[in-house]
Amino acid sequence: VKDFPLEQYYRDMRIMDIYEGTNGIQSQDLLGSKVILGEGQMLKKLMVEVQKTMAEAAQYSALQEHVGTFKKVLEELGTVTQYLVGIAMKGDKEVILSDANLYMEVFSNVVIGWQWLKQGIVASKALENPADAVEDKDFYESKLHTLAFFFAYELPRNGGLIKRLMDPRIYTVLGTDKDLLR
Repeated sequence: VKDFPLEQYYRDMRIMDIYEGTNGIQSQDLLGSKVILGEGQMLKKLMVEVQKTMAEAAQYSALQEHVGTFKKVLEELGTVTQYLVGIAMKGDKEVILSDANLYMEVFSNVVIGWQWLKQGIVASKALENPADAVEDKDFYESKLHTLAFFFAYELPRNGGLIKRLMDPRIYTVLGTDKDLLR
């Protein structure tokens, strides 16, 4: 089959099972263990680091609007996390895990946004001293443009995911018939 596309199709089909399984395991571990573990201590430690970055980023005019946007996104993550943990604490942990992939997508967008803020800080510092950044000016400006793109196009996607995650009708249906999860 090496001479035909069949080999590539077979490899592609096999790897998708691995990716999907890995995503499922990682997302369930994030929501079912890491977020809840130790009454959310790991999440609280992460949020302390995120807050430090936000405070530093707020010092740069090019990042202030993004810090405001990010603050709202961070609050939304907190709201959806509390909502899902509340359901889990009622004994319906399996129910919230049915949407763990969606939660992981929201969470990962927030973490990526945090990393973009960190890059924005570095770029803003470099651009404040033009003599230091003469050769890399375009590079640092492109970092700020890409950060703006991410905040304008990717972070807003969290809104739809959070709306889905906080829809109580789904959890009521799944909670009343847990056989649907099997």
